Amino acid sequence: MARGGYRPGAGRPAGPRPAKIVTELEKAAKAAALVARAERAERAAAPPSLPQSPPAPGVSMLTGGDPSAVAVPPPGGFKTALEFAMAVINDPAAAMNARTALAIAAMPYQHPKLAEKTTKKDEAAAAARKAASAGRYAPPAPPRLAVDNTTA
Repeated sequence: MARGGYRPGAGRPAGPRPAKIVTELEKAAKAAALVARAERAERAAAPPSLPQSPPAPGVSMLTGGDPSAVAVPPPGGFKTALEFAMAVINDPAAAMNARTALAIAAMPYQHPKLAEKTTKKDEAAAAARKAASAGRYAPPAPPRLAVDNTTA
């Protein structure tokens, strides 16, 4: 007896869908169209956050196009990239886009993650390992491999 494959007449019969399902699908399609239209309108109204083309020679992206407002490095220069990033972040003449991007990039170095907290499950597993390492269920000591090569 065949178990799988095509069986004529099996499955849902073809025909028109019930009116309730059709109306729900139409409502969902209209809602999706309204959301998509609103998103397109927001994107069109919002100013671009970054320039679409590279800046002209001599124009700094960090200062928003004002070459006279370029941050002057300290006499010894910056020792690390983090020092440079912090100098640009704290420079009020720098463009906000550049300051924000550098702040996001510098955040992991300024605010490290907190140490992991032990949970009750971890504590129970550690207690079980400690109990299993000594006593009746402890693994036996390995054999001593002593070789005496003094006699021939």
